[in-house]
Amino acid sequence: MQHITRFYDIQGKAERIKNTPFLMIYSAFTKIIVSFYIVLLPLFIGDIDLGGEDSTFELLTIQIMVIISTSFLTINKLANLYGEPFSDNKTSVTVDEICKTIVQNCDEVKRKLL
Repeated sequence: MQHITRFYDIQGKAERIKNTPFLMIYSAFTKIIVSFYIVLLPLFIGDIDLGGEDSTFELLTIQIMVIISTSFLTINKLANLYGEPFSDNKTSVTVDEICKTIVQNCDEVKRKLL
C-alpha cells in the first residue's frame, strides 16, 4: 500500500509539471529584445575602426554581424523550444513512451506480488 501511495504522489507531481504553462510573455519579450539588438548591431559594429582609416577590415563587420545575429536568434529559438517540454516538437519529452514504461513496470511488480 505504501508503494501505491508513493506512486500516486509521484504521478500527481508529474501532472502538475505537465500542466504548468510556459509563459508566452517570456517568448514575446525575448523575441522583441533580440530583434531590437540585431537591428541596432550594425550601428555599433560598423563604428569600430579596425586597422586604421585606410584598412579594409571594416568589411569583416558584415560577417561578424551575421554570426552574432544568427547565434542570438538560435538561442531565442532554442529557449522557446525547450520552454515547452511536453509539446509535439521533436525535442519534446516523449510522455507516451514514459507512460508505457511505467505501465510495464507496474505490471511486472503486480506479477511478482501475485
